[in-house]
Amino acid sequence: MLTLINYVQAKGGVLFGSERGPGVEKRKRKAWEEIAVEVRGAGGQGVDRGGFREVRSKWNDLVYRAKKYKVKRLATNKTGEFFP
Repeated sequence: MLTLINYVQAKGGVLFGSERGPGVEKRKRKAWEEIAVEVRGAGGQGVDRGGFREVRSKWNDLVYRAKKYKVKRLATNKTGEFFP
């Protein structure tokens, strides 16, 4: 999982940037494919068959779980302060 996070952070500008125009989707797909190759090379589980779609899905799941955890943590904190 840490490998996935590191590679997505490294390619974050391409993946999540505000760039518009022709070829942007191709560059994003290529970046996800490169991440899939790196994660697979590092022994990542579940990316053998799915390729870039599986890696992108795992990333989206990770982001969802992190946001859900943050909301739960804020809701259960009695003082209203956020402690990262």
